[in-house]
Amino acid sequence: MNERILVLDYGSNSLRWLLADHLPGAPLSPLEVGGESLRLGRAVPGPSGRPALDPAAVERALAATRRALDHGIEQGASKTKVLATHFARNLEGVEDFARRLADDFGLCLHVLTGEQEAYLTRRGVEEGLAGLGLEGRGAICVDIGGGSTELSWWEGRRLAVRSLELGALDLTDRFLPDEPPCVQRLLELRAAVRSVLSEELNDETAEAGFAGTVAASGGSATTLAALDLGLDDYRPLLVQGHRLSARRLDALIDELAALPLERRRERLHPDPPRAEIIIAGAVALHELLGVVGAEELVVSDYDLKHGAAVTELEELG
Repeated sequence: MNERILVLDYGSNSLRWLLADHLPGAPLSPLEVGGESLRLGRAVPGPSGRPALDPAAVERALAATRRALDHGIEQGASKTKVLATHFARNLEGVEDFARRLADDFGLCLHVLTGEQEAYLTRRGVEEGLAGLGLEGRGAICVDIGGGSTELSWWEGRRLAVRSLELGALDLTDRFLPDEPPCVQRLLELRAAVRSVLSEELNDETAEAGFAGTVAASGGSATTLAALDLGLDDYRPLLVQGHRLSARRLDALIDELAALPLERRRERLHPDPPRAEIIIAGAVALHELLGVVGAEELVVSDYDLKHGAAVTELEELG
């Protein structure tokens, strides 16, 4: 019998949720996705002086949780899986946030390691590529998050995973303080991202016999796909499997970087709040294509949430 699952994914930039039906041994059946921008990863000084969760962001997160749960209950969800990523590994106050989720909603928050995040993202992307009739094992998977970038590829029977400090929210704060961003800061951003990716990937992916397929999941990739498709609202079935060439991605970066923030928000009708960080996310994707020598990426609407839906989180440790 199918189990209807609600997955809540608290990232550095947003809460993203998935409602799906799952029968063990059968393909996942996604029903609906949604999300809200929260900026949990944008830290404030904590009591000890270390970076901590912003209390205002926590309150936004709790209100967004209530809306997502109410919707899930209305739609018949019988199980809820709750996970948090980069911000929860690095900021003070996460224990209190987890306690609020438990006390207010009866939810158990799973704080993922970078490796677990990359693994679950891989599970989700391969599930989605199989639904398209594409072989996922030959791809390098990338997810540009708000606080980190997760990468994975197969080396024989071993899945290699990497979690890098290359998040779109953090990169925006570090390199793109101006609106619109100046050319020099964009060049510095490109060089910094390329340096980190080159150091992490060149030798290892070459040894693994990487075939040149890049599958990109996460909000940056799906928003760029929706923009390229000219969508007025987010439509997962159209985004899933959409291909973005390196040349087209570069053109989108130039187009978005030429616009002030308010104009970018207008351009990104499916997800206006992402306008603040979309340039950094797009640059990270473009530089990855250059480092691994790929000419295009395949966008996957399936991601970490989908991987969590088909995995028992308790078994991750």
